[in-house]
Amino acid sequence: MRPAVGEFLARSGALTPSGLKATLDWQKTHGGTIERALLASGTVTETVLAEAFSASTGLPAAGRERLLEADPWAVAALPPDARRRLRALPFEKLGGELLVAVSDPDNPVLGTGLAAATGYAEIRLFAVPEPVLDDLLSHWEREELRRAAERRQEPAAEEEPPGEAIEKLARALLVDALHGSADGFELGVDRRGGYSRTHHFARPPLTRRLPGAVVRQLLTWFRGRLAAADPTGGASFFAEVDSEETGRTRLLVELTEKGPEGMRFHFRVAGASTEGPCPHDAAEGDVFCPACGAPL
Repeated sequence: MRPAVGEFLARSGALTPSGLKATLDWQKTHGGTIERALLASGTVTETVLAEAFSASTGLPAAGRERLLEADPWAVAALPPDARRRLRALPFEKLGGELLVAVSDPDNPVLGTGLAAATGYAEIRLFAVPEPVLDDLLSHWEREELRRAAERRQEPAAEEEPPGEAIEKLARALLVDALHGSADGFELGVDRRGGYSRTHHFARPPLTRRLPGAVVRQLLTWFRGRLAAADPTGGASFFAEVDSEETGRTRLLVELTEKGPEGMRFHFRVAGASTEGPCPHDAAEGDVFCPACGAPL
């Protein structure tokens, strides 16, 4: 059995006899876990509790700020009812691994439950105290309801065909991901605007902010390529890109996830020419945002 949180707090001097009495009095009156009583009674701060809980479980800590900024795609990998049942909050996808914050790592069905519900075989656990996790689960449930309501209220807008600048930018983003040895590529729109994000095995994703209108045009371009490859709803297409490093390269771009706010792709090199770089200006390097003209 792992050491109790109170032991670590007592050893560090954060839990005094008077603080322990206040904690136990609160728990006797209100019930709940010792972690909740420690916070609610004001005996320790959330930061101190998180450090002690991490030490107690032997898992790295996942702080509130990090979990508030969680990847919505990762959060959605586990349905809300399963999050509550398993006391777990996925917050990031890292290559083929799912990072999950949990408040009860000793739960005997946690591992199998997460694997069955998310489809991920590789799951890395992080520690978060129970009262903090409760707050965050409620936050993400509200956030998902808010986003769903916004989507229902948004009028269906006619999509303008992407212009030459958008096509050039789309291919440049693929080249950038290729040079960065990424194995996945994502486009989406969140509350801060648009973004492109590359995913790398065993490394954090890299995010580039873009105007939301530009990302919506990029998504239209990718949807158009998918539809052209297979009008019945295909999930892959080939893209020819020009790179100073690899020459003209043929990529197989496969759709892996699709949502109302974005798309995720996996891609791999399907072939490359031996003729050297294409002289077309799209291969020359500098790419500018078609909305504001800023260099990307």
